[in-house]
Amino acid sequence: MTSQRSSTPAASDVLSPLLLARARAAAPPPLVSAALHQLRRSLHEARAWRAVVVEPGLVRVCPRSPRRRARGEGEPVSLWSLRPLRASCGCLEFAHLRLGICAHVGAALRALAARPRQLERALARAQPPPRGPELRWLPLLPSAEAEPDGLARVRLHLGRDRRRNRHCATLVERWLEPTDEPRVLRPRAGALASPPARSGLVHALARALRVNARRSAAREGARSPRRDWLPQRDSLPLRDWALERLLADELHRLVQVTTQARSDARAARFGALPAAARDFLAAGHAAFERADEAARRCARAAARRLWRTGHVGRSLVVAPESRLAAWERRWPARIPLARPPERAGLVRGCLLLTPGEARRHARWLSTWEPDLVVVECTRRDPAAALDAVLPQASWRLALLHPGADPGARRSLRRWLDPWGTPPRWWSETAGAQRGAA
Repeated sequence: MTSQRSSTPAASDVLSPLLLARARAAAPPPLVSAALHQLRRSLHEARAWRAVVVEPGLVRVCPRSPRRRARGEGEPVSLWSLRPLRASCGCLEFAHLRLGICAHVGAALRALAARPRQLERALARAQPPPRGPELRWLPLLPSAEAEPDGLARVRLHLGRDRRRNRHCATLVERWLEPTDEPRVLRPRAGALASPPARSGLVHALARALRVNARRSAAREGARSPRRDWLPQRDSLPLRDWALERLLADELHRLVQVTTQARSDARAARFGALPAAARDFLAAGHAAFERADEAARRCARAAARRLWRTGHVGRSLVVAPESRLAAWERRWPARIPLARPPERAGLVRGCLLLTPGEARRHARWLSTWEPDLVVVECTRRDPAAALDAVLPQASWRLALLHPGADPGARRSLRRWLDPWGTPPRWWSETAGAQRGAA
């Protein structure tokens, strides 16, 4: 038994050529080692997940823990090809790393690496060209650095059949422009300039995705009974989960911007707001670089405006104990921490926690779903993964102390904007090295 275990190659050894090729494609030469280290770490974190093939190219990834599986945790993963590696997942880690991989994709790769025959067939199979138009989201870093906007990394690949490209004619004429690659289009600069233009682009992209989904449902009877890891020529078109998550987040943010602009005239009687507070209300997330008294007054003014206009019902404030008293005096209602989650979801008010309490009650907070989250990162906060502790809310605001821990600052920026923030393996030193090159 021991000799049999030792003769079985590890998943990292089998997949190392794929990881190295992905690191070289996603990062410049000075950062290949950092990208490769992050890829191996994602593959190591994938041990806590289990992958099951649902249909050709579609893998369902579930946690191995029965408790987490009972809570419904898990993500669907789409696998198009291994050479080059092309996959999609709807989690925030996939969007933030910008390497085309996450723990869920790593779980699918580990499960495929444990089956040598299927892995050999998958490596030999090339990705067929699309017959009809196909929308894709580019997660790789070189294009992402030149285009920090996540919506600007959307690409439309026209198919070989011109008749199937007709339902994208309006999208192509109004919102897209050609790129250097043949039959590949990208969003125009004017479509990303203003909220109304971005809203039109998002709705056009979502309409194109719905048309593809209806065509996939119509071909439901042509599904292949074989459960291969990669799609075949007669397989159903796979869904780009990262693109769907991006469009949903962008549409939610644009709805916030439009609603806030309409309520400015109605809320004028509450007093004028500082410029930083108006920018935060327009964007939905912001980071104040100096956690001084002026920034705290600005944050409290924005929170009161959201409360009075009815945009926020449940709020969460994570700050040092010495700062919580000021929030308690200026908030209409406070929710006690001892209240159970099923009752707290029905109460409007503000929950005040210290960073230590927020880490201890992370599971409690994930069930509460607040509308507004304000975090103040002080100098003595440890470099914990705050982005994994804090819940995602409609409005997110961070007050950063100049002497705060760099790890905590990076995690807060990752929590504020996972689509536009540089990944954690991309440091300032690496950016300076690339600029010098």
